[in-house]
Amino acid sequence: MRQRLYGGVRGSFCKGTLYSIARLIRHIPDRNFKMIRYYGFLSNRTRGKKLPLVYKAIKQVVPKIVRTVTWRMMLILRFNKDPLACPNCNIQLGLRQVYYGLPPPLLTLHINHMINNSE
Repeated sequence: MRQRLYGGVRGSFCKGTLYSIARLIRHIPDRNFKMIRYYGFLSNRTRGKKLPLVYKAIKQVVPKIVRTVTWRMMLILRFNKDPLACPNCNIQLGLRQVYYGLPPPLLTLHINHMINNSE
């Protein structure tokens, strides 16, 4: 039995597990139901055009757009080295593939395969 406070009045209720699950799954939308998070001037389609007009109408300062910092920029700022520049000739390299969590022998096999196929 639990005690709840509703509008200043204490009340108690005792419900079963199925009642609690029913209250929880009531908030799960049906399959293939399209959820709309933002609409109006906050929608993705019109935010860039209409939001500055709303800021002007309510006389609010438009916030500056913050440039996102990529992993490459973080490495350049931290180590003063470009991870996508060739260490020998300083030519710009391209990132083709990223391998996560591979053991070293398998990673070496993948790298050798990429080198042999690029020629």
